[in-house]
Amino acid sequence: MTDFPDMLSAAAAGVLLRERREDLGITQEQLAEAIGTDKSYISKLEGGVYNVGRSKYFPAVARTLRLSEADIRAINPSAVFDAPARSTRPLSAAAQGYRIPKAPRPIPEALREAAEIYGDLPAFAGLRERRWQEFMTNVSRHRTPSNPDEWMQEFAALKKMGYDPQDSDE
Repeated sequence: MTDFPDMLSAAAAGVLLRERREDLGITQEQLAEAIGTDKSYISKLEGGVYNVGRSKYFPAVARTLRLSEADIRAINPSAVFDAPARSTRPLSAAAQGYRIPKAPRPIPEALREAAEIYGDLPAFAGLRERRWQEFMTNVSRHRTPSNPDEWMQEFAALKKMGYDPQDSDE
């Protein structure tokens, strides 16, 4: 591709993209989702690391950000696609910032057994509480406990570290 003398540099084009995106109130995540890429790619376009005018995503970026013909020509004078004044495709719910809450993970059977076995002991009474069971089910770890004794040890370790989970409905 031949560079044109009046073509914006990658850095200047990135600034223009960021300004247009912010004018529309769209986050990098929302733009990325709308055009089919990820936030880090948008960040690199806006930072001038990648030249948006040479990106395969340029037509989608131009449409989503509703770039004017003058903006498009400044970024890539040889661009041949049409960029409507209004986006013809509305942003998805996710691109607009709506999130579907994750379904709660089921409480493992071995954790329920640990609650039955050890829950009557004062030091392990929390094992019977739903808030603890949900918390322990969702804690990130290298290896998930597989039997009641391991769950009891996990509970004791979390208590010793000072964890006290809140109720899930708070």
